[in-house]
Amino acid sequence: MNKELSEDRLRAHVWQLAAEIGERNVFHPAALHAAEEYVRAVWRDQGYHVHVQECIASGVPSANLEVIRPGRGQKD
Repeated sequence: MNKELSEDRLRAHVWQLAAEIGERNVFHPAALHAAEEYVRAVWRDQGYHVHVQECIASGVPSANLEVIRPGRGQKD
């Protein structure tokens, strides 16, 4: 992947999360859930299976998202 493309993609993700979705925590549950859906969609589009660990935080349904990125193996 070329450096400019990677920087542009990163900048777009930061913009979406910080500027468009904004502050996200249990005091802003709509934004918290919007960020979760955004990250899930991005990872799914990249071909990852997204594992969701659901929990309740201060009475607000929340989730940890996890993907596994396999390595290339160990060199001897």
